[in-house]
Amino acid sequence: MVREKKIWSEDIKENISEKLIMKAYEFANMLLNNNKDTPLTDKFENEKDENGIRKYAQKSERWWDESTGSQKEHLVCWFMRKTYENGSTQKCIDDNFTYKQSSKLSYKIGRFFTRRSVKSLVYQCDEILTICPKMKAECDKEFGVNSTIVTKPIVSLPQVSEVYNPIQPYRLIYTGKLNIGRDRVVMAIVRALKKINEKGCKAYLDIYTQTLLTEVQVKQLAVDGTSYLKGTIPQDQVKEEQIKSDILVFVEDIYDIHNKTARLSFSTKITDYLSQGRCILAIGPNDIASMEYFTEQKAAIICNTEDEILTRLQNLIENPTLQREMATNARICGEKNHNADMIKKIFFNKVLGDKL
Repeated sequence: MVREKKIWSEDIKENISEKLIMKAYEFANMLLNNNKDTPLTDKFENEKDENGIRKYAQKSERWWDESTGSQKEHLVCWFMRKTYENGSTQKCIDDNFTYKQSSKLSYKIGRFFTRRSVKSLVYQCDEILTICPKMKAECDKEFGVNSTIVTKPIVSLPQVSEVYNPIQPYRLIYTGKLNIGRDRVVMAIVRALKKINEKGCKAYLDIYTQTLLTEVQVKQLAVDGTSYLKGTIPQDQVKEEQIKSDILVFVEDIYDIHNKTARLSFSTKITDYLSQGRCILAIGPNDIASMEYFTEQKAAIICNTEDEILTRLQNLIENPTLQREMATNARICGEKNHNADMIKKIFFNKVLGDKL
């Protein structure tokens, strides 16, 4: 059955921003006082952030911007459905509806109840938003819907300078956390660069991360003449450092074949990288959303195993023409698929209706 498109009244559209920034504690109370079945459980209610503060019951708006995962999406969708009775939208940002993340029995039992909640939400929504092609394909197949892809937009593309001309020693840069196996992948890059640099420094890696590292990790990540740990920098400075680099490094865990946490995730780092007009080195399993996207768009040099890291890096370092070609491909992909005006138009059309 095709639902009639909902037209939102002017007063709702005028007040939508105010509605969406309602205090988190008010929202939590709405959930707790609701007699109907909701996805909220004691586990989610009491979940704490990295500072030990409860995510969904603190007096701030950070639940909307910073909390992640299916719990957040359930809460937001519930809020949309209860607040706006003439239409609702669900956005899926992770794999919260399949059994593919793990084969453990405990996981499958928990996922059974999560899937039931997600299905209930989907069937009450007029629009389903997904964040990447792989998620759209699986979501559409699972629920029999035609979801819409809405990713993080590129708000402003850096001005294209004169012809990009990488010069040795090439600078690689990694910016982000070193958790869930990413540290081991970055260590593999360091080992490959060390081997490449045996007869002189041809390339080096700068690592910017807020992750607290052990002495063992530091020893393997910081190798004089090859790799440098730089700590953390403000977000506005991250893009400045990226544009000063030759190769932007994107990594997901390639060692734990049973870890499918990122299979439908689409990091916001991807759009940031695509906007910079630089070559991207993407390392991760071939069956996760981010790697499939880079491959389909021909927007990055792809490595699916540790052995491929050395060979791909050697080829890149010996071939600056390839670096320029991949930088151009990445830029084209960003301009074509992540234009801010296009994404904004799609999003507001789907959420607010035809008459904006």
